[in-house]
Amino acid sequence: MPGLHALVVHRIGAWRRRQPAPVRIPVGLVYWVLKTLIRNLYGTEIYDTTVIGRRVKIGHHQGVVLGSSAVIGDDVLIRQNVTLGQGAGDDTGQPRIGNGVTLGPGAVITGAVTIGDGARIGPGAIVVTDVPAGAIAFASPARILKPS
Repeated sequence: MPGLHALVVHRIGAWRRRQPAPVRIPVGLVYWVLKTLIRNLYGTEIYDTTVIGRRVKIGHHQGVVLGSSAVIGDDVLIRQNVTLGQGAGDDTGQPRIGNGVTLGPGAVITGAVTIGDGARIGPGAIVVTDVPAGAIAFASPARILKPS
């Protein structure tokens, strides 16, 4: 369950950030070691500042990168080689993923875009614009199908 391991280490790091210094420093050392192991063994990079909702599942862990200020809702399924990060020339914006979203293998979502609840991002899609709730974004560049 490498995806679960990566999420547990992320939750430890996020918890650590809210603690006073006497707790934060020793837990931070343990977190750093665990984060390095997760990155090197599983190829998964999740920052402790990434906001991740409940029941998120990383189905296939290899090559997953979740940006430092990305926000991920509840019940999201993330597959292998998914990247959530900054767009070109964009210093602050990172994606906001709604609830119940499925991110297909190799999907890249960059910039300050919002993926609506229940949307599905297809394999290999490069998403640089907002995707409405319930829509499907597929191919590269991503084409958006309106919800039915």
